[in-house]
Amino acid sequence: MKHHTDIPQLFHSHESDSLFTNCLCCDEPILESGHEYVIEKAYTSYSDYKVSDTVFEYAMCLDCLVQLQGQMSKTSLRRVEAYFEQHVDINERIQSASEEDVDVNDRLSYCMVKGTHIRELSEYQVFGLFRANQMLLGPFPYMIGGAAMDEIAQLLSNETLGEIDGFMDSHFGLPPELRKLFLDKPVLLI
Repeated sequence: MKHHTDIPQLFHSHESDSLFTNCLCCDEPILESGHEYVIEKAYTSYSDYKVSDTVFEYAMCLDCLVQLQGQMSKTSLRRVEAYFEQHVDINERIQSASEEDVDVNDRLSYCMVKGTHIRELSEYQVFGLFRANQMLLGPFPYMIGGAAMDEIAQLLSNETLGEIDGFMDSHFGLPPELRKLFLDKPVLLI
């Protein structure tokens, strides 16, 4: 049963073209710690040119992720959890991840919620769970396209949206045109 794999290039840092080494929030050295961590990357795609650009990216240890989730409203967390329960068969994703021939690239080619192929998306986010230099398989990794991000954003309370904006402001200096594009959508943190 396969429960992990090497970290795909898609989850390498765009800045350094290598593995992430530290947690964005606490600066813990994630590769050596043995603790689990997440990586989230947001992309905008330019279909006319067949290229995409990284809008933001980060690695975060699970302790910091749990702390950030604790700042989100309980109502928002319940709504998002219900959304995923309604639209995604998590048990199927976990079961398929245990197969020897699980295709990680295929999982990252389609929106987990809408099924839209990456070629048809102008914006999307990828999310994965990791330990040291391995990607852990289960419900992760996944990709979510702009339409699903819009639906998720509608479920979030003003309090939670404020927390997400504060997180983005303190960690990323997005130019105004990209800020508008991605700050209307949630950092997945969930």
